[in-house]
Amino acid sequence: MLPVFMFLALHPIPATARSGLAGLRVRAQGRIGGARESVASPLASPSRSCSPCGSTKRVLGFPAYLKKPLLRNTITSATKTPGVGKAVASVGALAYWYWVFVSDVPPGNMVLKSSPETLKLALDCSINFWFILPTFASDLAPQVHPVMEGLFNFVVTWTMMMFGFYTEAREQKKISTLGFFIAMPFLTNAVYLPYLALRESPVQPLRDDRELDALEQVAESPNLGRLFGAIGVMCLFWTTLGRPEYGALMERVSSFSDLVQSDRVPWAFLVDFICLSIFQSWLVSDDMARRSFDRSTSKGLAALWASRLVPYFGLAYYLSVRTPLKGKSK
Repeated sequence: MLPVFMFLALHPIPATARSGLAGLRVRAQGRIGGARESVASPLASPSRSCSPCGSTKRVLGFPAYLKKPLLRNTITSATKTPGVGKAVASVGALAYWYWVFVSDVPPGNMVLKSSPETLKLALDCSINFWFILPTFASDLAPQVHPVMEGLFNFVVTWTMMMFGFYTEAREQKKISTLGFFIAMPFLTNAVYLPYLALRESPVQPLRDDRELDALEQVAESPNLGRLFGAIGVMCLFWTTLGRPEYGALMERVSSFSDLVQSDRVPWAFLVDFICLSIFQSWLVSDDMARRSFDRSTSKGLAALWASRLVPYFGLAYYLSVRTPLKGKSK
């Protein structure tokens, strides 16, 4: 329910859908002769018009107040009002820092009082990153709950995927985009949410036509989204089938639930999953405007809504199909 609430809060239905349109008839003498108001209803006949020049064209069965935000090449409500978006990101960042690092209310100890077991769990997950050691040298790999390993790799790879927006570094004058992106895999939302709050949010197409440097070429490659999508599938596979000694899926979920209720690390990564699900698409609208990716096309519309509604894989899909940046390449 929380992602749905956040989405509705940042994508309100326009006021014209609620109050209708007012048509004014102005006499030649300059006086207002009359006015009429027609209430805009989703079921209203497409032949009705408020235009003084005749009937307006509407898509049959598709209300105007839905057509406008969905099909017109505009930015999202959060980007239209960057102050609101920055405020929401700032509150989210402060809440994340408090609940994950400072508060004693969540399971486990706060960061400054972390137990040796908690630190060992975080280190073991890092050693087994992307399941390389457990797959090719299982005798040397630390033993970690497979659901914990899958969640850890899923979240860290999710933050690494944000590197696909690296070209917006050209538009950031006050902060180091590369510095934030390097820190994200290590501190996840503790860095990502402050970045959303601090970054500038230009919406015009990119006019800087310099050649793409090496990092920008990597970030712009559609193979980046495909690679991260494949890693996401691997995380799901490992979560459900990796380390067969942990039993079937329901047994894994049950034992992982016990772990979440006793340790701060798995609890924090569940919070990371929720936060990234809510905020993963916040860079997409600016990225579409930067490269003139027309969201009125079926491809653009599918990419936009996939990034908004499908956690992780929707963002990987967007990075795989978006329009190339209009600039020079080496």
